[in-house]
Amino acid sequence: MKLKNKKMETKRITHMFFTILCFTLLTVSCDKEISYDEYSEAPIIENATLEITIDDHISRAVSIVATAEGNDYFEISWGDGITTQSTTGIESYNYVDAGNYTIKSVARKDGLVNQAVNKSVSVGLISNLTINSNVDPNDTDTVTLTLSALNATNYDIDWGDGTAVENTTTSTAVHTYAENGDYIVIVTAKATGFADISAQTQVSIVGTFVVVLNQDFETGDLSDWTESYPGALSIIEDPTNPANKVLKYDSTVSAGWDSNNRNFPETPDNVVVTFEFNYFTDNPTGWSDYIVLDSEAGKDVTGSTAFQHSGTVGSYRMRVEGGGVGEAFAPLSLNEWHAIKVVIDPIAETTTYTFDGNPGSAVVLNNLATAPYHNFDRIRFGHNGNNDYYLDNIKVSYVE
Repeated sequence: MKLKNKKMETKRITHMFFTILCFTLLTVSCDKEISYDEYSEAPIIENATLEITIDDHISRAVSIVATAEGNDYFEISWGDGITTQSTTGIESYNYVDAGNYTIKSVARKDGLVNQAVNKSVSVGLISNLTINSNVDPNDTDTVTLTLSALNATNYDIDWGDGTAVENTTTSTAVHTYAENGDYIVIVTAKATGFADISAQTQVSIVGTFVVVLNQDFETGDLSDWTESYPGALSIIEDPTNPANKVLKYDSTVSAGWDSNNRNFPETPDNVVVTFEFNYFTDNPTGWSDYIVLDSEAGKDVTGSTAFQHSGTVGSYRMRVEGGGVGEAFAPLSLNEWHAIKVVIDPIAETTTYTFDGNPGSAVVLNNLATAPYHNFDRIRFGHNGNNDYYLDNIKVSYVE
């Protein structure tokens, strides 16, 4: 009996101990809250931004506003070797020297992943200097510059011809050169407290064009034209544009390749002469048209130049009369206007042809080396055959 009671007592004590132990363990476990964040990655700083304002170029002062989410402070590198810290992200700074700088803002917090933003700024600098040059077509030794630059208040201009450097506070400058040639113009943009910048452009001066003949036939006046066969020349409506008036050469009335003349004031010795005209024809065969620039006084007939459009030969050519030098090209298309341009340069001893804006080869005029003059004072034209043709916008000019 005693033994049975003793076993029951022992069992009760054991059960009580186990109950107390379980309660103790449960209580201890409930005292600590498990955080799942302990098992995740550390958060990062987000949405970092940086805004820069130039407060004053002359003192090279800037201000910044840096923002971010989750950081304690900002580390600011100003791009000149100086780094500062800011808790607000709002800072001002003055650079010692003008220049281009990259500002870096790093949003920081211990234990977190930092986030950086970079932005560039230029302070105390003049920039974007542009130069546009324009040579006056009516006064070809005069050039106009149009200037622009960010932060510039004035410009120094070296015209490249040995004259004194010119300063202007306006955006335009005009200069007249004493001689023809190519000039390098250097422009320096300036402003007080700013670093200067310079740029250059080339200006080509070819001289002043003097026009000795310029006729477009809108007036209907042929009083300055000489006809070997009266009635061969008339002013009519343009075959392609009735609103325009042109000169018609009638082959049924006239005969001879040089039967019509137009005189003009004689060009001086040894100047570059330009001869321009528009030409139209509609007859494809059996003809040969001539338009010749030469001298009535015969001072230099060997240097005259001729345009010959031949339906029989199937080509058009530019020829230098007297020397037998010429150059043949494919025939011009019919029933449309063609722009012909001839430039005679007695110094370079060349004649250069341009057809509808497309240049032909330059023909060397060897005879010019010994010619005492190279003067022009008339146009001769006619035909060999039975073809009518039309002329317009006849112009002769030279460069002084």
